[in-house]
Amino acid sequence: MFIIKYLILGVICGITEILPISKLGHFVIFNNLFNTNIFNDQTLLKITDFATILCIIIVYKNDLKKLLKKENFKYLKKFLILLLFPTITFIFIKPYAFNSKIIGLISLIMVLLLFLVRNIKEHRNIKDLTFLEIIFLSFFSSLFVFPGVSKIGIIYIFLKLRKLENKNLFKYSLILSIPLNLIVLIFTFIFQKNIIINNLPGYLICLIAAFITMYYLIKKSLKMKKNNLKKVIIYLLIFSLFTIIFV
Repeated sequence: MFIIKYLILGVICGITEILPISKLGHFVIFNNLFNTNIFNDQTLLKITDFATILCIIIVYKNDLKKLLKKENFKYLKKFLILLLFPTITFIFIKPYAFNSKIIGLISLIMVLLLFLVRNIKEHRNIKDLTFLEIIFLSFFSSLFVFPGVSKIGIIYIFLKLRKLENKNLFKYSLILSIPLNLIVLIFTFIFQKNIIINNLPGYLICLIAAFITMYYLIKKSLKMKKNNLKKVIIYLLIFSLFTIIFV
């Protein structure tokens, strides 16, 4: 039962982390829906970001190598500003204060935004983002601390609004989520080190399950094309309405 519990949690984390749907929101809802505390481990929820970072680095290693080249370093420096607002909000906002109805409403807003941006024509490259746009992206991406807001989802919506080329949009969204995941991971290790050590066997099982799930979804299933986004929007709409009405 111990192993099965952490395998299930890892798979849920992997699915909700890669899709533009909120991992935090799903955990809160599952806790309330099933009247259990199994989804109430905030530390576990946060350290699965390590699996996310590792998965993105492995899958997109060639793209990351290009970004780290000397001729691209001037572009890379601009993206350090992404750390600003997420760091502030992660330290000062306590997301578990939000109830199920609010999570449902936030998820519904995400549905509306994804629906509105789905047909925006694109033509820009990630290098075309200005310093001001990156500041705005940092601000909007900091909203991930609210249950119902997905890191990948909020970045995807912003990049879509700024007309970045669609064929690489999912990849860009994942790569730009690395700073957010790093912030979560660093502060979690600093402030919750003892919890991690005490629960290390279960956490390792969860990390492995999350990594395998994410890797499979990125490589085989989800390229974030229009049809896949449509399925995500439908699922999020059902999730939002169910949460608002029944949970």
